[in-house]
Amino acid sequence: MSETATEHRKPEIAIVPEPGRVTVRVDGEIVADSTAALVLTEGRLPPRHYLPISDVKMELLQPTVLSTH
Repeated sequence: MSETATEHRKPEIAIVPEPGRVTVRVDGEIVADSTAALVLTEGRLPPRHYLPISDVKMELLQPTVLSTH
């Protein structure tokens, strides 16, 4: 049984500006607040928000050995 080309297509990726404000809280404390966030959508995966580093309180974050590719 052969598969069609549509079954091998990669999911469509879109990156668009988030129209509203994005606020990130951890234990009630604001660690990021942005009106310049981007939303990435890829196929059926949940949307992901990307915020400018200047809108993130980096001093509240801790480094990790984990990474994504």
